[in-house]
Amino acid sequence: TELLTVGGENVSAFVGVNGPSDSGYAMGFSLSGANFALALFSGEVDSTAVSWTSLQASASNFSVVGVPGLVVSGDTLAVAINRFNSTVDGRDSADLVIDYTTTDLTVATGPTNSITLDMDGAKGNLTQASGNLTLSIADFFSVSGGFGFEQSRGTVTLADGRLVDADLLLIGATGVDAFAGLNGGTDDQLGLALKKGDLALALVADRTNPGWRWMALQAGAEEISFVGIDGFTLLGKGLLVEINRN
Repeated sequence: TELLTVGGENVSAFVGVNGPSDSGYAMGFSLSGANFALALFSGEVDSTAVSWTSLQASASNFSVVGVPGLVVSGDTLAVAINRFNSTVDGRDSADLVIDYTTTDLTVATGPTNSITLDMDGAKGNLTQASGNLTLSIADFFSVSGGFGFEQSRGTVTLADGRLVDADLLLIGATGVDAFAGLNGGTDDQLGLALKKGDLALALVADRTNPGWRWMALQAGAEEISFVGIDGFTLLGKGLLVEINRN
């Protein structure tokens, strides 16, 4: 292959319109304290010109700016992307991603620092993100806690013992506090509050027969309550939800 690598450390970045983020008219996504390693490859597979993109990045802070009523902020953001960008006749693109468990590639991010890519090719085309998140929509809905997201490839075992090569969409959250209602975050809030919730959601599709799909959910919360109406109390503890469906 031909290879181009780009790295950066302690970078401030903005993605959106009317930037930079402090212009007063900016609308988009702002990052600070970001470190990243980007690798772009081009070559041939079965006499077909192809390309690959790999990215690992982290940021100490991130936020959405310029959208009234929407507040999104967080820290310890980590992102991993590993993709085969082309189509080769008779070949599954998920089999043609780069496997960094057997490919050694270190990208310089500055004069003395670097990032070594470590994404597992067995996951196929990969999009992954995690971090701590706070989200608020117009004082009506808010949520804060740790989150994770992954789109990848994997193998699942059915109840009858069959193995299925599957596309996976995985979403998780831990230690989440949430509120849905009116006047959130004030002494006059009215609505439903959730404390210390955990969530794991898996959406699964058979790669050879996409009509076969599954959903699995496990969620729990230490406390759920209704707040804001004098004389009315709704309080629950140890909430547990489990769903497993074909």
